[in-house]
Amino acid sequence: MTEEEYRQLLEELGFDIARNPQPNSGSALRHTTLQFGQVPGRNPNNEDAFWPTLYWNRSSAGLLYFATSHRDTEHFSSLLWAQIPNNIVKSKDANISFTPLRNTRQGAIEAFQSLFEAQIDA
Repeated sequence: MTEEEYRQLLEELGFDIARNPQPNSGSALRHTTLQFGQVPGRNPNNEDAFWPTLYWNRSSAGLLYFATSHRDTEHFSSLLWAQIPNNIVKSKDANISFTPLRNTRQGAIEAFQSLFEAQIDA
């Protein structure tokens, strides 16, 4: 999928693209209605943060991908998301990189919707 296709899809799914208008913006994606201020171990001042933490990025080779912290990796289903090896994308700090397993609009929708069903471990 192209960057514009991802941008449209993220907006349709309720992400605040105006806040993160392009990949590599450096801050996590936010959602317009899903707010997770009570996630254990998270900063309560980030009440508008989407959970699990989600960044969108572009590699130097032009690959669009998404990243999360190590603590949230179990929410990226291997049936819907493929982890990108470190030799292809250099993950920043404590982040792990993923891409929807099926590089189609429907595949991306299913992958993102799976994150909406993530359960908070209290």
